[in-house]
Amino acid sequence: MRAGEVLEIQGWVHGTGSPYAQGGWLSGFLRAEAGSLTISQGGTLGRRVIPVAGGAPMDEVAATAVPRPGAVSAVIGVTCPEGREYRIAADPEYLPALRWLQSQWTRSH
Repeated sequence: MRAGEVLEIQGWVHGTGSPYAQGGWLSGFLRAEAGSLTISQGGTLGRRVIPVAGGAPMDEVAATAVPRPGAVSAVIGVTCPEGREYRIAADPEYLPALRWLQSQWTRSH
């Protein structure tokens, strides 16, 4: 991954408040860019765009992460402009990409 590239993975987002979330986690296809995260659950009706104001440090996220049901996952934290916090989880194979993404969000905001 390099600055300016888009990260697209299957994953989970915690903190959306969606009635479709399981244990607070909403699963779908994640598209992360420099200033936003989009989670799609199939079609435009299931799409949510989350503006990103920065990333939380990895150790802070690990201490406060809500576990994703049924699987081990890598988790990073995201803060929105109004201060709302989200968690992004994915299979551990995506941890390097998630760390890179979080560093980009932290550096640019």
